[in-house]
Amino acid sequence: VESVAVLAALAGAPERREAVEKALAATGRPEAAEALAAMGAWNNAEAWAALGEAAAPALASRIRAGGDARDAAFRAAGWARPAALVPELARLLPRAATREDAARALRAIGGQKATEALALAASGTDDAVTAALRSPEGRAALEKRMLDARVKPLDRGRAARTLGLLGDAEAVAALERALVAPEVRAEAVAALGAIGSDKAVPSLAALLGDRKSRSAAASALARIGSPDAIPALAAAARDRSFSDEAVRAIAAIESPRSVPFLLDALANRETAVL
Repeated sequence: VESVAVLAALAGAPERREAVEKALAATGRPEAAEALAAMGAWNNAEAWAALGEAAAPALASRIRAGGDARDAAFRAAGWARPAALVPELARLLPRAATREDAARALRAIGGQKATEALALAASGTDDAVTAALRSPEGRAALEKRMLDARVKPLDRGRAARTLGLLGDAEAVAALERALVAPEVRAEAVAALGAIGSDKAVPSLAALLGDRKSRSAAASALARIGSPDAIPALAAAARDRSFSDEAVRAIAAIESPRSVPFLLDALANRETAVL
């Protein structure tokens, strides 16, 4: 502690400042982080990275204080990557004013706790939290939350929508598993359509026989645009109460394979949707 105080006292000389900052960081002590913060040495990425976990108390206090110091502390957190700071950053995710900076810092810190905090805060919108979850670990955390029956349906749906926004085809299997849960099925169907992988066609086609899910399934199949969906949609179009939607979905699929079915729909004037 005394050595930190001596080094901090030497920082008043401009020609010594760089060396002092480096020496403070080398101590690896929380007091050194406090000294760097007090000196305003927020742009020394190397120093904050060297401090690592020792930087957490100083950064947490500045983040709580707000103002310019908070903005600088968010940036330094991305360099120091202290896991001990995760709870403080997670607390700031629901707040619009701090959501983006906290999400970026959590992504930089990484690790299971940071990723789980981001997944917990996922809103199903294309925002900073979604961007921070764009990794295999983020996808896995969202999948786990979506499939956990103990989680509230609203939050499971948000996780599914976020997976759709990420657009990672590796999430298709988990989303298909979610189709068996009525409370999250609609969001899972929409997410599969958003991802656009042909792998989801059989699972979505199977839902065309479900009156509660078939409209969403047809929309998702149309969005995917795979010709493999045409036979199932054509079969579903035989139901007059659903023929219009099914034919619209076929029309959205740009493939020569759709032509016979569309010509048949044109010939049947009861289905005037083209």
